[in-house]
Parts: sequence; structure tokens; C-alpha cells
Amino acid sequence: MAESEIIRDLPEVLRRTRTLRGLFSSKGTVEIMLSLCCSKRGVRFTELHRMIQEISTRTLATRLRELEKNGILTRHSFNEIPPRVEYRLTGKGQGLVNAILALTRWMKKWS
Repeated sequence: MAESEIIRDLPEVLRRTRTLRGLFSSKGTVEIMLSLCCSKRGVRFTELHRMIQEISTRTLATRLRELEKNGILTRHSFNEIPPRVEYRLTGKGQGLVNAILALTRWMKKWS
């Protein structure tokens, strides 16, 4: 969609993107995306929490569930004791990598 189309159809664009905009403005989402987009392998919950120390485990778990529900990441449980779970970006999530990295570069430059 071209820039002029977005502006012309702004009310419709805002209506259709409400859920994802809400998710990406929620605490921890960008941090989770950065952690996952920079990893070539699955990332475990404890690893994510270690990388993103400024959010609680409860917020992290909530955000991961929301990202999974929206098809941005997958949760893979291994049949092991103790239980092991890994998170990875889906194709939809991979489509966000360049945007997330560009936003991060912009924030770093202007912070």
C-alpha cells in the first residue's frame, strides 16, 4: 500500500490494524522481537527473561502468548523432563525483522 493510499484510507487502516498496533505498543513486545530476530535458533523463556531484564516473567509470558496468538512466533514444547519450550519467529514474524531493526537504529540514533 502506497503512502498516499494509507493517508486516504487512514480510518480503515487504523480500524484494521488496531489489534497489532495494540500488541506492538505493549510493554516488552519490541524487546521480545529484537531478542528473537537476532537469533537463528529457538530461544527459551529463561533466556528471553535474562536478555530482557526490565519486564516481569508474568508480562513476558503474556506477551509471548499474544505474539503466538497473532501468528508472529511459534512455541515448541519438547517432550523432556524437565520440560523445555522454545520460541521462534514465524514467516509473518520474520517479515517484521527489517522494520524492527530500522526502528531500533532510529531510536539509537535519536536517543
